[in-house]
Amino acid sequence: MLANFLDDLGVEPPVYIRKMDKKSHWDPENVSSPEERVRRVAEKVFTPREKTEEYSIWLVNSNIDFCGIVADLSANRNPMYQILDFICITKQDLQECKIIPNSTDGKNCLFVKHLHYDIKLDQQQAQLLCQRLIEKGVVPIRCPQKSTRSILDYQAQKGCKAIKKDSDGCECEKL
Repeated sequence: MLANFLDDLGVEPPVYIRKMDKKSHWDPENVSSPEERVRRVAEKVFTPREKTEEYSIWLVNSNIDFCGIVADLSANRNPMYQILDFICITKQDLQECKIIPNSTDGKNCLFVKHLHYDIKLDQQQAQLLCQRLIEKGVVPIRCPQKSTRSILDYQAQKGCKAIKKDSDGCECEKL
């Protein structure tokens, strides 16, 4: 039986998740003021990787969704079985900051590709969102390597194309 990873991690759906490179980015060292913390967190969590100011988030409605999202996020990592750090963002958080998620297909897992969204925001909006999350007491969540391995093994058994690129057919294709 598949473990309920969301319960284990303390995640209450529905919620958007934003992958972070490091959990420590949420609580930077040597910060002299709350404003500086917000600025540094926003710079790390919403680092422009290209010229665009679009950032990926995923809508998690269920444990099964979460498993597919972990597979999608892990598909191009080497090794795949790594820890996964993320923050949870509610629909209300986005609305309060006037951020509109735009549905865009995910890249790898067919089952959850419709749960991928891009949000477009500049650094001022990123700081506003991070300030709201920090004030709410949001903390980063770590999906440990052991859980990631269990999730990816489960997805591989289903023939998930995020995990097994040469799969003849993922179970979700049969739905």
